[in-house]
Amino acid sequence: MKGVRASKFDWVWTALICSSALYFLSGGEADNDLFIHLLSGGLILNSGSIPQSDIFSYTALSNEWVNHEWLSQLIFAAIWETGGNGSLLLFKTSLGLGTVWLLYGISARRIKQKAVLSLLMVLIVAAMARGFSIRPQIFTYFFLALQLSILDSWLRNERLRLAGALVLVLLFPLWANLHAGFVAGLGISLLFACWQVAFKEGNFLSMSAFISVCAAGTLITPLGTELHSYIVTELGAHHPISEWQSMAITRDHLPFLLLAALSLISLPWFGAWRIRGYEAALVFIGLYLSAKHQRHAALFAVIAAPALSQQIGSLIDWVNKRAIFSFSQISLRSMQAAALALAMLQLGLKTGFLARNGTAIYFDKQEYPTNAAPLMEQMAAGRVLNVAVPLDWGAYVLWSSFPWVRVSLDGRFVTLYSDEDVRANFDLFYGEGGELADSLAETTDIVLAMKGTGCSYCRKQSWPVVAADEVFEIYANPKKNINYGSTADKPLVSSRHVSLQLSSGYTAIKAYK
Repeated sequence: MKGVRASKFDWVWTALICSSALYFLSGGEADNDLFIHLLSGGLILNSGSIPQSDIFSYTALSNEWVNHEWLSQLIFAAIWETGGNGSLLLFKTSLGLGTVWLLYGISARRIKQKAVLSLLMVLIVAAMARGFSIRPQIFTYFFLALQLSILDSWLRNERLRLAGALVLVLLFPLWANLHAGFVAGLGISLLFACWQVAFKEGNFLSMSAFISVCAAGTLITPLGTELHSYIVTELGAHHPISEWQSMAITRDHLPFLLLAALSLISLPWFGAWRIRGYEAALVFIGLYLSAKHQRHAALFAVIAAPALSQQIGSLIDWVNKRAIFSFSQISLRSMQAAALALAMLQLGLKTGFLARNGTAIYFDKQEYPTNAAPLMEQMAAGRVLNVAVPLDWGAYVLWSSFPWVRVSLDGRFVTLYSDEDVRANFDLFYGEGGELADSLAETTDIVLAMKGTGCSYCRKQSWPVVAADEVFEIYANPKKNINYGSTADKPLVSSRHVSLQLSSGYTAIKAYK
């Protein structure tokens, strides 16, 4: 390690960090929830008010809707409706680059070797990537990085403490209206304050006042204390989707697994327990949350960065004092050449995709029923159609077909639906029937099911399949008077949204103005 020293080619390592951030964090693939965020945000933007009750479903129609992400939705919708896909993708990428820049600022002060710093940041970025879609949590990742940077400056420079405390106090009211992840930020502030008081590095009264004002700021939302009650309920609720399941040891989670292993292996070299021990504690908290829920892997990558850079920096110093070898200039140049080649490859792949598809926000056309919207519009015939849908399709169907349809379920879960609503939907599609499925079927006009999986209840009750393509099939409730006689002859083009076919086989989202 002795041969790793500054050189005029060290810019290569910075280039690798930048190219990796662009490559991993600028992806435009649409998440399931993006559709409901755009639809809800558009509703808020056009009406000038936040809906207090549901208008999108028929199973929870008029129920109280705890829309805790209203400000994120408003921002997404405003950007998208003003500048289209490119503007929304640029915003998401900029937030990602800002997050990486803040984490880099912390890490660069602790790891002096540019090569090691670069490789660590690439690993952090890769671990962040799985959670960095266009969803409200990207605000939380950015704010967490900002908070950690402020606390780092707080400990390095006494003159910055008051300014840092003021920024954090002002941050929480905004954060609480964007995403429920503000709870993580509040927890970090509390942990920091307790650590400072415990080791007599901070005054109890001033720290108590700091935490109290931060907590009070989270009440400045349209929901007030109801927001905090919702979060407690949400964390304890069952979510039958993969991101809420426990961490799986798979290739998709390899960056997180490597980051977790590196954090534990290098922990003995942390060496700053008295002042910065809260950072090491965050590693264990992040590991616990990630093991419990896959969705927290990206959060772990953010909050583990300060401790990990501290550990890696100390470990390198320890090795350098004992190393009996050094890298030759040829070895150093070879590593820099490899880093440059990787950076160019990443930029080349990203540039190639943009050249083929533009700045599209896209989805796999085999994952959503893109041809169903015009058929359901015709079946609705001027009225609202109650459509039972699989969980993964609820938000997309609303985005493509509202206000002609209401759905049985979408990804809002605890913000709207009861446990009975969720179980009824799953019993209808995949179960053996029962009272819940019977009750749901009574109020359902049609069932939009995945081709191949279908609807087990519909098959048992001999509901006819009235339309289908390679992705979906529509079952009609024989007890309802639905006009579906000529749907197969209608052109498959939605009157509200159009899907743009991309050269890669994906489909881009676009709205008519």
